[in-house]
Amino acid sequence: MFLILKKKGARKAAEKFILQFTKGKATNMIRSTDIAKDLAFVLLNDAAANELISKNDYQISMNSKFQLSIQFIPELSLETAAS
Repeated sequence: MFLILKKKGARKAAEKFILQFTKGKATNMIRSTDIAKDLAFVLLNDAAANELISKNDYQISMNSKFQLSIQFIPELSLETAAS
């Protein structure tokens, strides 16, 4: 699975984004950049990535230096929330 990022013009600020996947769905796509939407499309249509995204919640972000970060978001149980 590869996603190719193309430079969108000279001296334009890099696009940054945060994608959240909850229960197999991208939950914050309304205000996302085109790069974020393309990444979400690729991940949701890749069998291995979709399997992971369906089982757990993740937040994927990219900063202005094109550093991609993937964060696992653990599910809170009632016992954990009560303590």
